[in-house]
Amino acid sequence: MEKLLGKKSIFKDLLLEAVNAVAASKVRTILTMLGTILGVSSFIAIVGLGATANGQISKGFNELQATHITVTDNETKSGNNPGFNFPDDATSRLKALNGIKNAGAYFLVDLSSGSQNNSVSIDKRPEIDKPANSGRSLSIYAANEGTLQSAGAKIKSGVMLNEYFQRENQNVVILGCVAAKVLGISSVATHPTVFIKNTAYSVIGILDEVSSIMSELNSSVIMPINTALKNYGPPAPVHAAQMLIETDLGAAKLASIQAPFALSHEKPKMFVSSAPPDWSHATEGAENSLNSFLVVLSLMAVVIGGVAITNTTLVSVIERTGEIGLRLALGARKIHIAIQFILESAILGGIGSVIGNALGILVVLIGSILHGWTPILNPIFLLIAPFAGVVIGIISGIYPAYRTTKVNPAVALSGGV
Repeated sequence: MEKLLGKKSIFKDLLLEAVNAVAASKVRTILTMLGTILGVSSFIAIVGLGATANGQISKGFNELQATHITVTDNETKSGNNPGFNFPDDATSRLKALNGIKNAGAYFLVDLSSGSQNNSVSIDKRPEIDKPANSGRSLSIYAANEGTLQSAGAKIKSGVMLNEYFQRENQNVVILGCVAAKVLGISSVATHPTVFIKNTAYSVIGILDEVSSIMSELNSSVIMPINTALKNYGPPAPVHAAQMLIETDLGAAKLASIQAPFALSHEKPKMFVSSAPPDWSHATEGAENSLNSFLVVLSLMAVVIGGVAITNTTLVSVIERTGEIGLRLALGARKIHIAIQFILESAILGGIGSVIGNALGILVVLIGSILHGWTPILNPIFLLIAPFAGVVIGIISGIYPAYRTTKVNPAVALSGGV
């Protein structure tokens, strides 16, 4: 027991000596720790900002692409049975599935007569204002209310396409925000009318800007599906009808499997669904390569910090040769002196890593605040960094500690090295 207590007392004395030695030269201590501080702070900042940025990308992706799927009329697309093959109750069938919030069919109305340009001339008053108010080329989409809801479209003026307009084959249209601006229509209060191939259509609504999902609606004129089928016939194979489906987060993959069977129990292969792409596979390689490169740079800074600790401790050994010789002459053991210098190096590495840890966290917080992000920090890295600094300090102090064991007390006291 006494032997054990003696060892504890010796270690305590050595630790106090090491702390006093480190505190004795503050400027040298700070400069020595600088490499470790920069390396650890860079590592924490790179890992933290990378995780934070990826979190924001993932969040945006989940809110849009990860909650939307499309189902294509494969019979029309393949040319086997051209037409509009979605059942009349397609929306209600799909919404009966778990996780599906909205669904609606749509297709591009092709009036180009074989031309590569699918846009057509849409006029406000074709017989009055020619040519100043004529010949605006805009795309025409046939859609229903479920399509617009799935795309997140909101009405800025007027009303949305509803079941009445679909059922009665009404000659009505809704304008995208860009299309309305092109046509000079800012409100439906005056009951505006547009002409498509000399057929009049009442403008019943104008959309707010649609972002990301079906942004093409912004520069389009949208009419009821039944109206489009009645006036212009079924969609061509190149513009086969599709259904846009909005799901709850996490339900898209299962919904993409179930949707074709819900639309047709007998021939589910009539419809082909596309699940959201996994963006992480597309970007994972590039992100990993960049992160690995930056982490390597951070580790190089940490290694440089370790070299600085080795160099400073080695210089300290040379400067304190007389002290080491005196302690050896008074009966100190070489192993104890070596342990003291290793402890000094460990303290330098530990303090440097703690300061670097704090600076790295501060960089992540400032970067997140400036960009309006939610900071993401892996607590494992925050816990490992201080221990890593201590380990680097210990490794850096091994060679200087070894040099202390080669000091000859007689030579050291006589002024030699």
